This record gives sequence, C-alpha cells and structure tokens, in this order.
Amino acid sequence: MCIININAENIDYESALGKLGNSIKLYKIILVGFKNKYANAYDDLVTLGIENNYTEAKILSHSLKGVCGNLGANNLEIISRELEYSYLNEDNKHLQLLDAFKQEVHVVLEDINSILECIDGTNESK
Repeated sequence: MCIININAENIDYESALGKLGNSIKLYKIILVGFKNKYANAYDDLVTLGIENNYTEAKILSHSLKGVCGNLGANNLEIISRELEYSYLNEDNKHLQLLDAFKQEVHVVLEDINSILECIDGTNESK
C-alpha cells in the first residue's frame, strides 16, 4: 500500500488510519477537509486576535485541536490545545504560540499534499 511508504514527518498517518478503521477513503475526506477549511487558520487567528475576539479564536483553536487529532498531526494538536487554553484565559500566551503554529500548519499542509498525491495514485482510495 502506497500510504505506508510515504514520508510524512509531521503526520502520524498510521495512527490516524487505525482510528478510522483503516479507511483510506475517510482519511482522504479528513485530509481534504483540513486543507480546505484550515489552510488560512493562522491568518484567521491573527485577525481574531487583532479584533480581541477571543471567543471565536478559542472556538477555532478547539476545532483545530480535534481535527488534528483525527488527522494524526500531533504537534499541531498540541499547539492548538495551548492556543485554545490561552484564548480561554485571555493570557496573551497565544502571541508567543502563533509563530510555531504558522510553521506547523505549513509543514502539515506539505505532508497532506504528499499523502493525497500518494492516495490519488492508488486504487485503494476508491
């Protein structure tokens, strides 16, 4: 199976697939959904922070945390959890976390693209 041989350093796809009953089709839905919905999450969080809209920033961080868990993006899940906590407490720690968040989203999106290319190159996603 192609997906086993892929080099995805920032996504634990084997664990994620295990949680999904090894359904590549379902995993692909999650990957594409993340890419479509959260590719601009950093910009969204920055904007919400400028607007002091911590409630929406907390909701976005919480949603990201859950999707990252299903995706296997463990580092991004941890950062999202820390962001959620910061927005909940309005402690401004999020200002220190946003750079790490931006970098991690970037590498996760690169891994998603690689995994999707691999999945699309097999017949197992059908």
